[in-house]
Amino acid sequence: MNVKLEGTEKLIANIKRALLTHKDTEVRKALTGSAKILVDAAKSNIEHSDTGLLKSSIKILPKWSKDPSGMYVGPRVKRRRRRSGEKGKILDAGPYYAHWVEYGTSAHNLGFKGKFVDVNGKKHPGSKPKPYMRPAFDTKGQEALNTAMNDIARMIENKV
Repeated sequence: MNVKLEGTEKLIANIKRALLTHKDTEVRKALTGSAKILVDAAKSNIEHSDTGLLKSSIKILPKWSKDPSGMYVGPRVKRRRRRSGEKGKILDAGPYYAHWVEYGTSAHNLGFKGKFVDVNGKKHPGSKPKPYMRPAFDTKGQEALNTAMNDIARMIENKV
């Protein structure tokens, strides 16, 4: 059975035109409810053995693109850095390992430029993937999309 939808281009153009009449902050506010569904689902997928840093880093963040109304759901990863001249504590160390948890790692040497760090001089065995973002999208993605569409429709109806 083949289904052909006509007029979808016109519908999409009308929705885009209607969204352009709203401020970026209004569009982001309408999308926040659906993004929160994904944040909660991702946090619930993180194992209890986590220190809490990864779980607390999953947030709704502004999208890094030309679209000011876009959003990103995922871990807020901060750069690891030290103050100049200090060898001790690393500042602003967010969950730089977030992608390692999601995708896993293969066996590898530990340390700088392949120099071993552990006592026995062995390789790190690697780790199995423990995905948290992908299952969140798989289980709650449709619900988040429906919520976003309803919230955007409500926003457009209220202003138009």
